[in-house]
Amino acid sequence: MRLAELCQAMGSDGWQVFGDMGVEISGITNDSRKVAPGDLFVCVHGFKKDGHTYIGEAFERGARAVVVQRAPPGSPEDVALRMAFEIGDDPIYPSAQSHSLPRVEVTDSRRALAAMATAFYGHPTDDLRVVGVTGTNGKTTTAFLLEALFTAAGKTAGLIGTIYNRIAGRLLETQRTTPDSADLQRLLRQMVDSGVTHVAMEVSSHALELSRTVGCEFDVAILTNVTRDHFDFHGTFERYLGAKSKLFADLGRGARKPGPKAAVLNIDDPSASAMAEATRAQIVTFGLSHPADVTARNIRPQLFGNSYVISTPVGEIPVTSRLPGRFNIYNSLAMAAVALIDGIDLGAVKRAVESLTGVPGRFEIVDCGQPYMVVVDFAHNPDALQRVLEAAREQPHGRTIVVFGCEGDKDRTKRPYMGDIAVRLADFAIITSDNTHSEDPAAIIAEIEKGIDPGFEDKYMVIIDRYEAIREALSRAGRGDMVIIAGKGHETTQVFDGWARPFDDRLVVRELLAEPVRGDHRPDR
Repeated sequence: MRLAELCQAMGSDGWQVFGDMGVEISGITNDSRKVAPGDLFVCVHGFKKDGHTYIGEAFERGARAVVVQRAPPGSPEDVALRMAFEIGDDPIYPSAQSHSLPRVEVTDSRRALAAMATAFYGHPTDDLRVVGVTGTNGKTTTAFLLEALFTAAGKTAGLIGTIYNRIAGRLLETQRTTPDSADLQRLLRQMVDSGVTHVAMEVSSHALELSRTVGCEFDVAILTNVTRDHFDFHGTFERYLGAKSKLFADLGRGARKPGPKAAVLNIDDPSASAMAEATRAQIVTFGLSHPADVTARNIRPQLFGNSYVISTPVGEIPVTSRLPGRFNIYNSLAMAAVALIDGIDLGAVKRAVESLTGVPGRFEIVDCGQPYMVVVDFAHNPDALQRVLEAAREQPHGRTIVVFGCEGDKDRTKRPYMGDIAVRLADFAIITSDNTHSEDPAAIIAEIEKGIDPGFEDKYMVIIDRYEAIREALSRAGRGDMVIIAGKGHETTQVFDGWARPFDDRLVVRELLAEPVRGDHRPDR
């Protein structure tokens, strides 16, 4: 596309072009390392780096034009721009101005990136039925259930989320829950070109706040729940909630395709009312504790699963799920609500629930023939940890031993809550390291310990090394016990300051359990 066409996609949102608007653009990126000849490079202020300082590198890689964000005169950003466009004696990167590199000045480069990428890839959501799932917990499993529903209904499904992206069964790696806008639009275009008709997308609060989903037209938006998390980014619960509400406020706004829009809300979550107020779309509720459009009855917990009857305005269907915990019943009800909206029959709902035997890193059982259970779960905030430990209580077993930590450079306010939950709901807790990033792991653990009542000092221990902490938990487990390793789930690395080492809780367990006789030193009870 020509640069002029991409600029027009931003509407009248205060942009200005300096240079030739007729240049042909062959790609769009905000990562200077990914720039290819003919690309448009969009400068974004990141959390750690400023894209404006990489204009020279983008030029050297063949960028045909750049998008920059206006900055107050004399600010560091303004200085960076002047250096890029006015100073021509840089020995490494010649100035962009000296090579007549066209630039587009905008007020918000993130929104510009999203709008331009949407236009460049031909508005792919125009040709897709898109269901967005947001919430503190449950997004991944609900998205997996939706993908299973679409497949059971004979649709060609796509999945975008935390663990991986999937196009009609083909797996693609992912780096974040919701991709940056250019990557997201490119992925959606690939889905359309591959024959995908229905997409289940996890939508994070970060993505909503940072305009990554601008240009995506959602048909249905789901709220799983909202509990405390990500205060390091949002600052307050109110701002966190406000970010989530954007998904619902935008339903139907500027719609390009026909068909009703719907908000699917967990009526048992206090935040549902805020989402209901934010949206103009049809509202469909699900829940267990309050009257809802979609609910469940005759709930019977089973060994690593549940049996229950899903009840909807168009009928009921008995299901047997291999996903344990009450929270997974909620996830399946959200999926059933989408089926209700889309006119998908209850038989497909049943097939979807019963076909999904597990989600990587979500209450995932590691079975090496040991005489006790080992579960790996992504639970990394207070609500998730509590739900997992409560789900463990529903399973027939002896003691519960939990291994957990908290991530560095993230919400510090949740740390004491997680310490309190772990020692109250488990029989024994081992506090260890998660992804520490730039923080001292001992300092992180000290903040976790602040939430532990002194009367519970004999119910936990600290082992900073995660490998050794897992080893200790397995050595303490006896016949019939359950070891829960929480916090990292599907992740395959452990991140320290500036580097990451291969580390997969599931593989560590398998490696440790391959050692000679362990874990059967306690008598049967």
